[in-house]
Amino acid sequence: ALVLDRSGSMGGSKWPQARTAALQALDRLTAHDRVALVVFDDQIDTLLPLAPVTVLTRLQAHQALAATAPRGNTDLAGGWLTGCGLIGQGDSPTRLRRCFLLTDGEANVGITDPAELSQHASALRQLGVITSTFGVGDDYHEALLGLLADAGGGAFHDIAQAASIPAVIGRELGDALAVVCADTQVRLSW
Repeated sequence: ALVLDRSGSMGGSKWPQARTAALQALDRLTAHDRVALVVFDDQIDTLLPLAPVTVLTRLQAHQALAATAPRGNTDLAGGWLTGCGLIGQGDSPTRLRRCFLLTDGEANVGITDPAELSQHASALRQLGVITSTFGVGDDYHEALLGLLADAGGGAFHDIAQAASIPAVIGRELGDALAVVCADTQVRLSW
């Protein structure tokens, strides 16, 4: 799931950076992958429900994001949990479920307490939904985004500079797509 903050604080260069990162992530996926696209401010909109990655899906994502602009307050929890919910309803327990949250982390509507958000990330991780966070701009809420990624089992990335976006997305998707065996357990008995 690609979850993008489109709140008013994402104005200026932040929104184009987040949009570019999301589209570059989408472009790296194959027909074997599925994607969901969610944007949020104080309202949550699912631009793409969970669907296989096709030429049409890519086109719909490009068009939907091009027609979206920053506005309103920031219901980070609502947007992020919506994206996680879309991928958490998967048809196969062996399929990887990754949520990429692209935001400046300035939550001011809904659940805003970092400890409570961390608890949700931990619970989602137990259900097999991994959250990675991407701090957009120079003034993102580093503590909150780091806490979410840590509790969610993912990574925290800084995409303050547009030039760093391809490398960051490449690393994160490369790690996710290189997984050979998910949720492996080893049991030893003596």
